[in-house]
Amino acid sequence: LITLFNRNQQQLESQPWPFEQLGLLLFKTPIKLATHEHLANIKALDTSELAYIADQATMAFKQNHAHLFCDNVNQYWQRLQAKKLTENTVSRWVEQCLLFPGIKAAKGCGALGADVLLVLYDKTKCEINTLRNFATQQNLQCVADQNAIFNC
Repeated sequence: LITLFNRNQQQLESQPWPFEQLGLLLFKTPIKLATHEHLANIKALDTSELAYIADQATMAFKQNHAHLFCDNVNQYWQRLQAKKLTENTVSRWVEQCLLFPGIKAAKGCGALGADVLLVLYDKTKCEINTLRNFATQQNLQCVADQNAIFNC
């Protein structure tokens, strides 16, 4: 199940993965950042654009629009980068992942995107073992896929 959380509307709901041909992988990174320090160093930050993109992604998820969902995930990451809210190593991993055939979206998650790397891929066009080999070479540990946590 995927948990959808909307802080502004105080909504929390869980739904099954809706995309038959879109796979999801989560890779734990070896990077450790002190989230509380990161948040303390952020000045007043306008998150309205990020909230809008997140809302669009949630709507695409609920309506089973995989292409739009992936576009919004990529847009969100791009906006985080533009606001200098991403860790450089993770940004390079995201760029490299997007070069693999069949990868539809990638972004870091957590403080500066450094905790987990999310990768969305077309199951019919992506050689998943090649991606997993890349992840292993980068010291990334697969911890989840669209079916279950710790099922990689």
